[in-house]
Amino acid sequence: MPSQSYALTQLKPLREWRHLTQAQLADLSGVKLTTIQKHERGVQRSAALDVAAPLARALQVSIDALYDASISNKLLQKNAAPLLRMASPQETPHEE
Repeated sequence: MPSQSYALTQLKPLREWRHLTQAQLADLSGVKLTTIQKHERGVQRSAALDVAAPLARALQVSIDALYDASISNKLLQKNAAPLLRMASPQETPHEE
């Protein structure tokens, strides 16, 4: 019986969130560069766990985050908030 597979719709945003190139992700995950490229372009529309699991491990996310925008968006928003706070100027108390 073949294993069920799904599209990795969140691969590119999660890779970019981790500031990785496709080649770096390929090296970290052991997944072929061409496979990553096909998934990001939408040419490859399904991925079995033997592809998704190493990608998720390399990106340090759950496997579900690669498939589900609602999960990956929460990750991206949650981790962007501290960066936004660090980038905004902080008020310093004035000495009198």
